[in-house]
Amino acid sequence: MRSASISLFLVCALLLVAGAAPARPPAYTNVMSGTLTNILAAEEAGVITPDEAALNRVYHVFDRERVDRRFAVENERPGKSA
Repeated sequence: MRSASISLFLVCALLLVAGAAPARPPAYTNVMSGTLTNILAAEEAGVITPDEAALNRVYHVFDRERVDRRFAVENERPGKSA
């Protein structure tokens, strides 16, 4: 009986800890550009597929003229290099 109650306690504790953890890490929108934030929001809302989001991120870095106009922020400065 004692091992059953200990097992039940451990399962409940695990469920409590797992429920408190965020399902997804927070989006660091405070360090992302407006365009990248818009792309991320559209992907999370299901407006675009993950493939379309990835393609637009690549365009944002290498060829900003090709970023979908729905997500592009006008007059956005390029990001800083590390």
